[in-house]
Amino acid sequence: MSESTQEMLEACCREWQKRLRLQDWKVEISWCHRWEIEPAQAQVAYCCEKKHARIRIGRPAEYEPSESGLDDVECHIVHELLHLHFWWLDECERGSGDHIVREHAINLVSQALVAAKREVGDGR
Repeated sequence: MSESTQEMLEACCREWQKRLRLQDWKVEISWCHRWEIEPAQAQVAYCCEKKHARIRIGRPAEYEPSESGLDDVECHIVHELLHLHFWWLDECERGSGDHIVREHAINLVSQALVAAKREVGDGR
């Protein structure tokens, strides 16, 4: 899924909320400008007690084609939703070894989940 309409972004988020069993969360998702979330391509802010989250996805058109993975908005959505399950790992400082390892693990899991979905088509 490349940059598309807000409705398509919301539909993709709802689909993955269901797949990841996060339907009890209120998740708002929207496009944003690259400079708002740099150096990330997507960002989530959340409150576990209220089960409320806000995901912002950088507009793919604002990134260079050479920047890897930037065109896969679906992977970014899954990645940010996974943070809601692994919130207890978010205590580490940005840029620390723990942070880098956590982000790498979440990247691998989100890519694997999206790849598995695509291998079997959109069947459920």
